[in-house]
Amino acid sequence: MDIPVELKDFLSTVLKEKFPEEMISEISLDDVTVDQEAGEIRITLTVSTQIAPEDFADEYFGLTHLMQRKFKDRSAALSSFFPIITPVFGQGAHA
Repeated sequence: MDIPVELKDFLSTVLKEKFPEEMISEISLDDVTVDQEAGEIRITLTVSTQIAPEDFADEYFGLTHLMQRKFKDRSAALSSFFPIITPVFGQGAHA
């Protein structure tokens, strides 16, 4: 199973569901790395928005939990992974 390719489509769908269309002009998945040993999926995404990062952070809260629930609903293979999501605004990453 090619998890990163499957995840990119899945993650795009979850991100569009999480963030209001008027808030985000574009979200691109820059990197999806699966570490089966650690049970982690590291996701780096670039966010294009006209709002302040603080306002985005309010909507960002709970994304990890939502992602975990969606993993569990989607497949047993994904349910054991913990998502680590790093948004990037401009030139720097924000945890």
